[in-house]
Amino acid sequence: MMFSLLMSLYEGESASNLDQALQSVAASTVLPTEVVMVLDGPVRAELKDVIEKHAAGLNLKIVALSSNVGLGKALSEGLRHCSYDWIARFDTDDLNEPHRFEVQLELIEKFPAVDVFGSSVVEFVEEPDVVRAIKNVPETHDAILKFAKKRNPFNHMTVMFRKETVLRFGGYGNEYFYEDYALWVRMLAGGAQAANIREPLVRMRTAANMYKRRGGLRYARQELAVQYSFFKLGFIGPGRMLLNCLQRIPTRLLPAALREFVYLKFLR
Repeated sequence: MMFSLLMSLYEGESASNLDQALQSVAASTVLPTEVVMVLDGPVRAELKDVIEKHAAGLNLKIVALSSNVGLGKALSEGLRHCSYDWIARFDTDDLNEPHRFEVQLELIEKFPAVDVFGSSVVEFVEEPDVVRAIKNVPETHDAILKFAKKRNPFNHMTVMFRKETVLRFGGYGNEYFYEDYALWVRMLAGGAQAANIREPLVRMRTAANMYKRRGGLRYARQELAVQYSFFKLGFIGPGRMLLNCLQRIPTRLLPAALREFVYLKFLR
């Protein structure tokens, strides 16, 4: 089956991380038919050299944006340039397991009604084999639907989705920090079918202070806005919206060290 791999690159990415990420794609047992790489604004020569290194072997299709527009808008533009009905997402600093696409394509064949597939991830900081945490996700559609009312039911960098379905529900929006979560909720609310597998198919690179950075007033305000949008959509009721806000917004406002503890202890 032919499919596209969609990635978004910005100036702040490490050239070494990008090289390792693309090497992991090149080592896949089944290769993407094309890799659509959105350049979210101008990027330095070092990153361009890595792209050039992998361009031919991965059939890279470059979509260059004149300015940095953010992940949601960059991915929306990238969707327009994907040639195939099935699209895999991947981040420029993570590592695919070699059999990731092989496993997901088998699932697509086995469960033709499903619109989006994802998996658990292994989190690491510097060495891929040194596991910091494993982020599991619900597996069945009903479990995903229930979980999504409280938290994001997918690890974004692991998903493969049907392009037509994603576009039908508006594609990626402008919900800062929550572009993918808001998309999944719109899809699930509209009847799209979803599944995850417990086996981690991606190794997710995390900065040592990643969870510490997931806070502040901007994050808290966006959390409130997203929860209200889910309520307006009819996906959650007023009680669930209130409970989510009471549980999640204080976490965004905790001191950094406490927020990291909460993420690693209770949200894995």
